[in-house]
Amino acid sequence: MTNDQFRIGFYWGQRQETLTKCTDRVSNFLASIGRIDKLFETWHLRRHDRSKSRVRHSLQWTQQRVEALLVESAVKSDLGEVMPRAGYSLFLWNGYDAHFSANLEIRIAADVKNLKNVCLLSIPVAPEATDRLLRVPVLLQACKLIAKCFEPDHGLVTSEKFEYLVHDFASEHYKSNIEVPDVGWITYLCKRYKLPARLPKKFRVTPVDSLGTLITALDHRFSVDKSGHVEAVKELTSLLDLKCIVEA
Repeated sequence: MTNDQFRIGFYWGQRQETLTKCTDRVSNFLASIGRIDKLFETWHLRRHDRSKSRVRHSLQWTQQRVEALLVESAVKSDLGEVMPRAGYSLFLWNGYDAHFSANLEIRIAADVKNLKNVCLLSIPVAPEATDRLLRVPVLLQACKLIAKCFEPDHGLVTSEKFEYLVHDFASEHYKSNIEVPDVGWITYLCKRYKLPARLPKKFRVTPVDSLGTLITALDHRFSVDKSGHVEAVKELTSLLDLKCIVEA
């Protein structure tokens, strides 16, 4: 079992969308993510008691069911009226116990300052799972899917240990009031970001249709225990200089 928890996190700012558009985005994602790995084929509403979550809340992800759950998740006023600017959210679990467990969080259509829209997918820590999932081609496939389904601003593949390790570096590098994307093992930037004309060949650049770009810092499995891996991401962070390439 790996002693580090990896996750894929994609983010976007204020964006008001219709319930129909949100339903399409979420439905398309849930219908496709299972093709990447069997651990992502089935999703359940996440509950504090996971045994009840699996037994009582295993769902068929039809368009109608997704729409109903999004409506149910909407923030409501004291009078019971839906507050659409707060968006919709889903908190899901793949139904596997212990080290094969994965969580999925989706928040969409939030149009309120300081409330991010997100798609967050945790990677199970069991060796059998990480051997399959923590490979660049698989991670790129997952990142492309999220980018195409949700059209986010930015995203990354990262880990708990890495985020803790580079926090001080990132804070020092971006002493600014401008919010900038985090850089990880794999980084996604939408087309609003003007990338450097050239990056060193060791960084793989992968276009995602006309939506944006994925940049891979390492073609092999990332580990915070290998200093060269961490330094590669730090180098990419410096080269991108994201506080200067954010376009309004």
